[in-house]
Amino acid sequence: MPAMECSGEKLIVIAESGFAFWHFYLKPPTTPVITNIGADGAVLGNPVIEVGNNVIAAST
Repeated sequence: MPAMECSGEKLIVIAESGFAFWHFYLKPPTTPVITNIGADGAVLGNPVIEVGNNVIAAST
């Protein structure tokens, strides 16, 4: 393979890897997460539903 084709393939692989890393690890989740751990690490009495940056307290 010529050097230019190999370089282009490497750039595509690096770009795809960067996108996959951002998509699966750095992007905030879009589905709700139910937890009983507060933002400060304290255990809460009632579960909290977190959707992205919004927090909704669940009442029982």
